Amino acid sequence: MTQEATAMRPWRFVVRFGTVSRLADFVYEGARPVTGPLPASLGASAAVVGAMTGGGPSCRSSRRRCPRSC
Repeated sequence: MTQEATAMRPWRFVVRFGTVSRLADFVYEGARPVTGPLPASLGASAAVVGAMTGGGPSCRSSRRRCPRSC
């Protein structure tokens, strides 16, 4: 292997990892708006939809403040 090819190996990993991370972020952000309407369209009650869409962020924010909650 040439010295130039050896020097580029870490950058290839960083670029590939960044690409995978970006694609995962697209999928995650694209799915977030569906979390409320989808269960409602499947017949879930308003209380269940509210608990699903509000319970997760609430637990996540409380976990940031106190790591032992949730």
